Amino acid sequence: MLGDKVGAEEAYKTCLRHHPEHGMATHLLAAMTGMNTARAPQNYVRDLFDDYAETFDAELIDDLKYVVPDLIEKALSRHLAETHLTGRPPFKRELDLGCGTGLVARAIQPLAHEIIGVDLSPKMLEIAVRDRRINQSVVADMVEFITGPTSNDGYFNLIVCGDAIVYLGDLKELIKGISQQLDRRGLFCFTAEDIPNGNFKLMPSGRYAHNSKYITDLLTEFS
Repeated sequence: MLGDKVGAEEAYKTCLRHHPEHGMATHLLAAMTGMNTARAPQNYVRDLFDDYAETFDAELIDDLKYVVPDLIEKALSRHLAETHLTGRPPFKRELDLGCGTGLVARAIQPLAHEIIGVDLSPKMLEIAVRDRRINQSVVADMVEFITGPTSNDGYFNLIVCGDAIVYLGDLKELIKGISQQLDRRGLFCFTAEDIPNGNFKLMPSGRYAHNSKYITDLLTEFS
């Protein structure tokens, strides 16, 4: 934050000499030095959002004017209007991957009968449950959940992933798992950050950006 990248790099390296599994030092050092890892460490994501949980909603909604929930709700509503789906609600079971405090779930509650939220951060999920934004919570890594033996093939009518794949670089296993867990006519709705070249890149922010063709090719492969 002070712009002292040399000092920050040495501090992260010192931390890792004493604590080799320190997720935050590992990930932020990689982001700062231009390494292109496959994903953020699970303990980095968990600790980041556990620490952020109590102020998350206020900072995103009030300070940052967070638009991701609105973007997903509008995209789904537009699709429903175009396809003339008339069910009330139109989706029986919805899975929210990386759901956080349930801001996306809250925005699309009228569209789903049941919403299951998956997140690595127990404290974020506590808020989502407390505020009745989701019907069921699962503390888990979203890739492990969607590809794991506890999932049910074709179980979900809708899977959303709002502002969460930015903590994954390689999306192959995630999209493969999603394709298996959606029912035959199900939808996958998500947001991503874009890069013009390559498949994915770990940005200095600690988030991953993806090339749209890379994502489209994976969606086509597992459609």
